[in-house]
Amino acid sequence: IEKIYEQASANSQKKLLFERALRCREPSMSSSGRLVFFSGFDETRKRWEVYSYEFVYNNLNKLTASAGEKHSPEVSANGDCVLFAHSRSDFPQQRVSLINWYGNVEKTFSEFNMYDPDWAPDGLKIIFISNKDEKNGELYTVWQDGSHLERITFDTLEIRTPAISPDGRFLA
Repeated sequence: IEKIYEQASANSQKKLLFERALRCREPSMSSSGRLVFFSGFDETRKRWEVYSYEFVYNNLNKLTASAGEKHSPEVSANGDCVLFAHSRSDFPQQRVSLINWYGNVEKTFSEFNMYDPDWAPDGLKIIFISNKDEKNGELYTVWQDGSHLERITFDTLEIRTPAISPDGRFLA
């Protein structure tokens, strides 16, 4: 069973993040350290949704409830927004949504065939892979409002799960 554990330091004991019967994966910690966002399996609807857990008050919230599988939640650097992908049957094409930490949808991106979304180091843009121009996919950024689309890579590599250094100088 998929669970999320917490550990205060390398030498401390691991313990379950919360004692509830919920399959969990893909955690993303807020910069404040008070909230963690993750994919949780909703047994009633038989699909993955986005949840948040607040450490101080032991508060668990389901933030999404729309059709389709949700995965890869990523919290913004300022903790105000969460980005996640919606799986569709025509993978790898996906929609990506941006919600506030209450779960209200602020923007849904469906026009770029986005997958593997994450926040760019500046915290203002979303970085993602798209096969809109190349079959293997290329790396792009777009501002949170959907403007200023910029293609970052121009090569024949098949890119998956990109990681960018905090200063934005290196891409893995």
